[in-house]
Amino acid sequence: MTEHHIILLLGVYLVGGGSTLLLNPGRVTTIVDSMDKVPFATYVTGAAMGVAGAAILLTYHDFSTFARGLATLVGGGILLEGWLMMAMPKTLMSMAKPFYRGDRLTRGMGLVIILLGILTIWYGLSA
Repeated sequence: MTEHHIILLLGVYLVGGGSTLLLNPGRVTTIVDSMDKVPFATYVTGAAMGVAGAAILLTYHDFSTFARGLATLVGGGILLEGWLMMAMPKTLMSMAKPFYRGDRLTRGMGLVIILLGILTIWYGLSA
């Protein structure tokens, strides 16, 4: 798997997540609230993210090209979020809640994330 594949997967993830924010903003609030109440969900999700982030960082851990640097940042971000989700889930969820409180804000964020995902997919495919 090349760094462009990692970038392409990130773009698909962004479009999927952005679509949820855009089309069903109330669902996101429910997800964040439920993860805050179910420690098992945050731990298992964090553990899976930690493994995925570490796997990316084992392969891409330099900034020699823009694509490799972006893959390195993606891996580091996933690993960090996984650790935080396992170690400090309430803090992480409380940081997320202000972004999901208004339908207009949530839908707007969804649109921006979808556009960012499309750009990311385009860059991943342009290799």
